[in-house]
Amino acid sequence: MKIIIRFILMLVLIMANTGCSIMGNNSKSSIDKLGANYKKELTSEYLATIKNPVKSPSGKYLLIIIEGNDGIVNYNQFQIAKINNEEMKSEVIFNSLDKFRTRDTVYFLWDNEDRVWVYSGDIGTFYWIRKNDNVWEKQRYVDHKDTPVPEILKKLRPNVFK
Repeated sequence: MKIIIRFILMLVLIMANTGCSIMGNNSKSSIDKLGANYKKELTSEYLATIKNPVKSPSGKYLLIIIEGNDGIVNYNQFQIAKINNEEMKSEVIFNSLDKFRTRDTVYFLWDNEDRVWVYSGDIGTFYWIRKNDNVWEKQRYVDHKDTPVPEILKKLRPNVFK
């Protein structure tokens, strides 16, 4: 009996030290594991959130995240606004109809080619290519693995993007 108790105690200690939980996945997100300063830098500069729209690398577009609830789950969607620097304002030119559950890990960001990327821990990774200002074409990353993945996604999800 003492051996079993010792084994259980050791298992609990190991799980506590590695961030595992008996009650489910309560470990910190990938961003949290990177540290507070790095997290702040990532969130404000690269990752778009509800409170943090992010400009595209060209400075022509703004990635805006909006939240919703369909009566079952909370989700996020995104909009793309064109930035008119002369008037210091932006105008929404594209509304994504895709919904990404907020209970799953979701990242919204730009790449260097002004493509919008969305990583969803639930349904996969997608990116949108601008055909013209009002038309953005959705691509599944799994179908286009030759497309370069933004470095930030590689850092946040190294096991997914090797």
